[in-house]
Amino acid sequence: MADIDNWIVFILVYFILASVTFIPVLRDMLKRTDAEKEERKAKGLGAERGKEWEKERRRQRQRKNPFAGEEFTFERIQYMGFNEEQWMRLYLHYDRITDTLDRWKRTAKWNKSFHYYVLCWTLAISIVIPVMVGFIDISEYFAKLFLMIISLHSAVLLAFHRALKVENNYKSFRQGEAEFQDLWRRFLDMPQTFGNKNKNDPEEQICNYFTQAECIRKFVRAAETDNFPGVEDKSGATAAGRSYEKNARASGRGPALGRMPESAPPNLRDGAAPERCAADDGTTSADDAETTPDEKGRKERE
Repeated sequence: MADIDNWIVFILVYFILASVTFIPVLRDMLKRTDAEKEERKAKGLGAERGKEWEKERRRQRQRKNPFAGEEFTFERIQYMGFNEEQWMRLYLHYDRITDTLDRWKRTAKWNKSFHYYVLCWTLAISIVIPVMVGFIDISEYFAKLFLMIISLHSAVLLAFHRALKVENNYKSFRQGEAEFQDLWRRFLDMPQTFGNKNKNDPEEQICNYFTQAECIRKFVRAAETDNFPGVEDKSGATAAGRSYEKNARASGRGPALGRMPESAPPNLRDGAAPERCAADDGTTSADDAETTPDEKGRKERE
């Protein structure tokens, strides 16, 4: 009877530990972005208080914007080679992408938390089960029940981890967030690296900055659709992802801001500023089109 009571205690302790350690993961999953919090709070306020809250929201977003703040006086902006209209475009561009960055950060955070939760528990269970089998009496009901519970827990975690593609989603969203943060830091520190023909042309620098930011967003969007939760484990990119990568090969080369994963479009892996970002429409460029033998011979003679 004492042994049976011990196994019941072990089962209860295991349930408690598994539930308590899952609380941080659940909190990250249910956590809202700043935009979602602000929208929900604004709905509960009246008209006058809603206007005041909107002003405070704008002030908070301005503090988070790297292209705003007291240090960016008009004299300093001119010293960096930009006029006021160009700097306003940079400010508004970052302001529009702020909510997207928050969503990337939130998604990467809960995928990371769930990944480590699954990793820790499955490793512990894979060690405990072989050890326990050699020392316990399998004929005891509660001993078998305990083994069944921990085995079922491990199987369920692995199934959800595989179906939700947790590891791939974490890498994609974390990579996208980090790449964009590095992008605007490099733009503030070394804007001349964004020039192609004229490295001191501010308009060209801004256009290349916007283009590289668009490429990062397309990479994250393609990774999000490729890693959509599903029962089947399809290796490699989807048809849409492969089409996007094929078009991206003709677009030049992307930002050299750290090693991108192999699934990233080539224009983000290679490393320089592109003149344009490939369209994500499934069409092929003229350079990629197959040439006839006559055309090929004429090009060789020329």
